[in-house]
Amino acid sequence: MLGWAQRDRALSTQRIRGLLLGLALGESYEQEPAPVLQAGTGAQLACFTVEGMIRASRRLALHDLCHPPTVIWHALCRWSFERGFNCEVIEEGWRTGDIASGFEWPGWLMKIPQVTRDVGTSPTTVDALADGEMGTPDRPRNSSDSYQALLRVIPLAYWSPSMPVEEFDGLLTEVLALTHGAGSMSEPATEVIHVLGGLLRNPVQPDVFDLRQAMSWIAPDPHHTLGDLIRLVQDTPPGRPDVLQEFARDATVRSVVLGGLYAAASHPSPGQAMESLSFCRFEASQSKAVAAVTGALIGATFGPTVFDQSALARLELNWVVDSLAYDIVSERFDLPSKHAPASGPDPIWSSRYPPN
Repeated sequence: MLGWAQRDRALSTQRIRGLLLGLALGESYEQEPAPVLQAGTGAQLACFTVEGMIRASRRLALHDLCHPPTVIWHALCRWSFERGFNCEVIEEGWRTGDIASGFEWPGWLMKIPQVTRDVGTSPTTVDALADGEMGTPDRPRNSSDSYQALLRVIPLAYWSPSMPVEEFDGLLTEVLALTHGAGSMSEPATEVIHVLGGLLRNPVQPDVFDLRQAMSWIAPDPHHTLGDLIRLVQDTPPGRPDVLQEFARDATVRSVVLGGLYAAASHPSPGQAMESLSFCRFEASQSKAVAAVTGALIGATFGPTVFDQSALARLELNWVVDSLAYDIVSERFDLPSKHAPASGPDPIWSSRYPPN
């Protein structure tokens, strides 16, 4: 019989796998069968966010000194460099030391083709990375509240329950501001990340996706924006395509969060996971983002087994996302501290996630 720590680890692994695979599958899923479900830009950026946060967590544990948004910024620069965007600016920064962790400590993700393949652009992100200068909440690079900022930070939900609320909210606000500057996106993004974090750490395996339970994970103020969005969804008849298109009327974070909540709540049982992703397909560019949020919510609730396994097998990011999910959990349970071996169970961990 598994002890508490082992049960906690097993549940954490299944839930974060579900969140990451649901995010990637939702963004890539097509109703018409395709031999390969190509990665979306949002999922690519989310992978680099995970890599950056693991590296930041290592540095904090080993050295007690690190600014995680800066480490995540470096990770986004690696994505941009491998995609062929702004190469001269980034390369010069790496060579002069203005942008750390470039050629000298590239890690493993930078050379994986699936996460750097040309699958479309995120113009606001690319433009914000153009001159090698990080955006901050006080000095935003633009006034965009596009959903791409939300998709890339969704994996940070895993860290939300383990940090004080104000500290985590500050971290998330800074990471959003690296490339997107509209203050209006911060509250709905932050609150849905808290909900996802709560779903990941829920000690009970639920029978359905329950918005009332999701409300219980919102901290510290039940009247935050997401509470209003959840109440709007609860007061609306489920499963209506016209309602979904009205809720997700544009590419803003608020619209995509509202659409994702509605799609997940309209298909709350585990057996409806794929139906919820299909429901999100409508004629608008933000439909894939809505499906990505829906997939993340469903996956964080139930784990990855609720998704069609043949679809997951065709998902080109499958093994990359799964590797990152296991590494997130390993970083929490096995690695590292100033008093523990830096390599943990993986002898090449330090080359994959350099602590420098």
